[in-house]
Amino acid sequence: MKRRVIEEDIELNTQMWFDRPGGKMYLAVYWEPIHDESGNVIGIGSTTLDMTATREAEEALRDSHERFQILSEANSLLLTAEEPERVIQTIAEKVMKHLDCDVFFNFILDNTSRRLKLNAYAGIPRKEAARIAWLDIGTAICGCVAQEGCRIVSEDVQGNSDEPVSYTHLTLPTKRIV
Repeated sequence: MKRRVIEEDIELNTQMWFDRPGGKMYLAVYWEPIHDESGNVIGIGSTTLDMTATREAEEALRDSHERFQILSEANSLLLTAEEPERVIQTIAEKVMKHLDCDVFFNFILDNTSRRLKLNAYAGIPRKEAARIAWLDIGTAICGCVAQEGCRIVSEDVQGNSDEPVSYTHLTLPTKRIV
């Protein structure tokens, strides 16, 4: 860019992320040619502005807006659906993308059998889904959630040995499971 400023005698502006020892930094840089008395370019002047906080705020705002859109759409789908259980797959796929999630399971309590029935899922093969189509309450992560009544977010399902019963028997390429 500096070469273009000199060779083309033009001003240039750019914004970009830079790596630095303390983390990334988003900079806005302005370059302008410096001229001698005859009008020849003899150098470059530049101004740099740290835009990291502004850029992070913009990204947080975009993220918040996307989350609001997902919640709004989910609310609309659930309120207008004859069978809300059937729209969970659509909603969950959007949430997964937003959260950068690899796997999700949605179980519904079957009052007759007092077991959990797999309603919707993504990120695992059909064969694996068939194997966990029914869970006892208190079994695996989802069964523990049903038993305890509180959510569990696991960042490393296969490597987490402190969960009551993990999905270590599943072949999951997971970063995050909800």
